[in-house]
Formats: sequence, C-alpha cells, structure tokens
Amino acid sequence: MAIVTLTTDWGVRDFFAGAVKGKLLSAIPGLDIIDITHHVEPHNIAEAAFILRHAYPEFPEGSIHIVSLRATASRESPHVAIKLDGHYFIGTDNGLLGLLSDNKPEEIVEIDIPQDSNYFVFPGRDIFVKSAIHLAQDKSIKELGFNMQGLQDKSSWSASVDKDPETGNDRISGRVIHVDNYGNCLTNIKDTTFQQMKKNRSFRIYLPATTISQTKLYDAYDEVDEGKILVLMSSTGFLQIAINQGRANRLLGLEAYDSSINVEFINS
Repeated sequence: MAIVTLTTDWGVRDFFAGAVKGKLLSAIPGLDIIDITHHVEPHNIAEAAFILRHAYPEFPEGSIHIVSLRATASRESPHVAIKLDGHYFIGTDNGLLGLLSDNKPEEIVEIDIPQDSNYFVFPGRDIFVKSAIHLAQDKSIKELGFNMQGLQDKSSWSASVDKDPETGNDRISGRVIHVDNYGNCLTNIKDTTFQQMKKNRSFRIYLPATTISQTKLYDAYDEVDEGKILVLMSSTGFLQIAINQGRANRLLGLEAYDSSINVEFINS
C-alpha cells in the first residue's frame, strides 16, 4: 500500500486536512496517510521546505508527498509533480520544492489534469489529491502532464566562507533558517562546512545581540547548566544555537530569515 504524506499551513481548526484525507481514502480505502505537519507558518515556504527536507528521507522510497503552501497556480508557478531521491512530491513550483534536496530531481512534470471542482482556491484537494491517487495506483508520473526542465530556485541553504578583513581569521557567514518548537535556532551552516573550517581551533559566534565563545561543539543540551547558551550540531546536520531548557530565539532575539550569524575561527 502506498504512503501519502501531507505538509501544509492549513492548521487543524478548518476542514482542509480532513477533506483531503477523506478524498484520498474514498479513492483508495486503507491508504496510509501521514501528517508531517499542518502548522507551518502561513505562506512560509522556507519553513515548510526545512521541515520536509529533514522528514522525507526517513520514509520508504516511493512515498508520495503532498506539499500545499502558496498552492494557487500561475504561469510563473505551475502545479508540478517531481521524482526526487526515489520519492514523489506534488505541489506548486514556487521555490519550495527546489529546497528539498541538494540533488536534482530525476523527473519534473507540470501537472495538466482536469479538476472535479469549478473552484480554484483549493488545489490541495482538487489537483494534488488526484495526482497522488494517480501515483499511488502505480501509474507513470509522465501521464500527469508534460516535462519541465527545472524548478524555481528562489533561495539557498548555503552559507558563505571568507576571511575577516580586520583579523584575517577564517569566517563562515550564515543566518538562522528555522526556529523549532523549543526555541532552538537552526542555522544554514552545515556540519561538513564547519568541521572543514574549524581545524581544532576555538571559535566565536557573533549574533545580533551577543557573542558566544566555545572551544568545541557540545553534543547534548545538558552538557551546560540550565539557562546557559550552547552551540551544537543538530540532528539535521546544521549548526544550532540553543539554551538548555530555555528559548534561545526569545532570549537572544533571533528570528528565522531575519537574523545573521557569523562564526570566526581563532588562529593561535
């Protein structure tokens, strides 16, 4: 039996998620439907991409992922189905799908199927569900429409590497890209980039309101006292700013996509 996941900004007060699940189950009784989240900040495609990027690899290959944010189609942002890393994704080409992986999709199809409703404001039910049913029935992705060459790329997870002009020290310049439910602030600085630059040196992290100095990355939150700031590598493989049993975003004044972060490695 196929697996279909849902990633949306619908919340759970309204009928949207229930209607989509009902339509899926009416077509394929017993279908496995998994909610990844319905609590993405409304219209925040970067947040949705971050969450789904780190969730979908844990699902079996062949899983079908419906992604509904800024879902209304336009000439510039058509509805699409893609095959990526052995998974299928159905959504809108608004920049979100291009952030899901560092790999390129194996297939990209602009969806060209009729919808059952005369209303065009709920594509999650009227277009995405029909596409997911098609794929769940082991039909070809190519039958959903026609091939596209690429996806929109509106932003990037990449941090930049350079030298501090005053000290000559190596530096990584990045930003906060996600604040989780605990107030931990995840940055766009990857573990591989950090380790390549560190080379056994201590480092300072410059935030808008404070500076953090450490000689190493911590492995767990409770390695520091309650209420203390720490920097560690999150399970996503991105550098994280946290406070043990505290909300780093509030206490440090950090916001996703609005707060810069600079890591300077101190030469001996």
